[in-house]
Amino acid sequence: MKKILPILAAVVCMASCSPSQREIDEREGARVLADARKEWKANHFDAARDSIMSLRKNHPLAIEARKQGILLLDSIELYAAADSLRVLNERAQHQNALLLDNPNAPLELDSATYVDEHERLDVKVQFFERKLKEDQKKNVK
Repeated sequence: MKKILPILAAVVCMASCSPSQREIDEREGARVLADARKEWKANHFDAARDSIMSLRKNHPLAIEARKQGILLLDSIELYAAADSLRVLNERAQHQNALLLDNPNAPLELDSATYVDEHERLDVKVQFFERKLKEDQKKNVK
């Protein structure tokens, strides 16, 4: 019994001194989140999404990082949809300018396709704006 007590005390001391798996996951999760933010700011939306998915998969105990990841993913989706909407509008403007110069130029984007795609992307932008606001409310609590 006298030999077991010091060993038990040493194990407890080592366990309390070493970081827990949750602390390790949080630290690593924060690093992955920082990488995702860099990708997002560089408009590399797919890479940013992949980072968030990797955070979810590889660091399940990083609760705070995962909460922040939800907000970041909302922002990524919002910016990606807004960027796609901007590109669609630029394509339409470019096509209209071409048609002014050459009315017989082939259409790469017909008006029905433009309207459908514009509406889809606009709805997506509105959805992620609302989702981001709701997730921000939940995250504050």
